[in-house]
Amino acid sequence: MSIETPEFEMAVAGLLAQLQPGDCVDYREYRLAKELHALPIGFDLWSYLFITGYGELMWAGWDPLEVKRSKSAEDVIAALQMAAERYPSLAGFTP
Repeated sequence: MSIETPEFEMAVAGLLAQLQPGDCVDYREYRLAKELHALPIGFDLWSYLFITGYGELMWAGWDPLEVKRSKSAEDVIAALQMAAERYPSLAGFTP
């Protein structure tokens, strides 16, 4: 599955441009979103989850140098479902 479309890239860029600290779980999630140029989706006990406009997922651990990346279909589908809950305008990109 690929979500690498101009429409998805524009949607993510627009949401990221409007992102405010109060929209995030904490200030660290906001700061990482700006540094990674990726939209925050959520977090777990070990890391924050982000998605870029070109469909790459990033997990940023508590150590800022620890960033994992994925474009696997399985990861992207799960992340898009989470993203659509947080950002309803992304619902049209879910399978």
